[in-house]
Amino acid sequence: MTFAITTLLILISITIVGYPIWANRNQSQKIVDPIEEIEEISRRSRERVYEEIVSLDSFNGEAQQGILDVSQLILEAEFSQVMSKGYDLLQSGDPEQAILQFENASGLGVNADQAVAAIKQTENEIANSKIAAIQSLILSAEDMEQWHDAVTHYDRVLEIDSNIVFAVEGKDYASKRAQLNDLLEQAIAGPDRFYEEDVFQ
Repeated sequence: MTFAITTLLILISITIVGYPIWANRNQSQKIVDPIEEIEEISRRSRERVYEEIVSLDSFNGEAQQGILDVSQLILEAEFSQVMSKGYDLLQSGDPEQAILQFENASGLGVNADQAVAAIKQTENEIANSKIAAIQSLILSAEDMEQWHDAVTHYDRVLEIDSNIVFAVEGKDYASKRAQLNDLLEQAIAGPDRFYEEDVFQ
């Protein structure tokens, strides 16, 4: 069985790299353990080698562990590639597509915490970007004393995050100013009604 495994490794290595991976072309170095030299083959090639060994010797624990180790390396490499795509999309200004890549990475079964952290960070950046844009509208509305519009914009911020202090306090102030403006407009439109009791209730 050992002879068969060794022969198989020789044939596979010749097919992959053109000559036995543990043989020195100059014959100046000592032949080493073929299992150790398998590490010189690519991850997927190594996985095929281990699988062939197990098919010939199902009790070869080292080969079985090798399959698990190489499979883990393959998943980690795929994870890195998908995450890189996500970060590239983020840098190019497409955070929604970046989140999709991060979600794909989180489903690979490795380093899921890193992918989840990237998703949360990207979602926060999206939220902050939206809030910054709305803040510009708020400032413009307040400068023009369009208090009802300001209240509407504050509500949009609070829909994103109901705990943002500037939006909570700003809405309260804008609401009062909007109410005061309404009363003043009513007074101008009908001065007699301004003194009616229900105006102040």
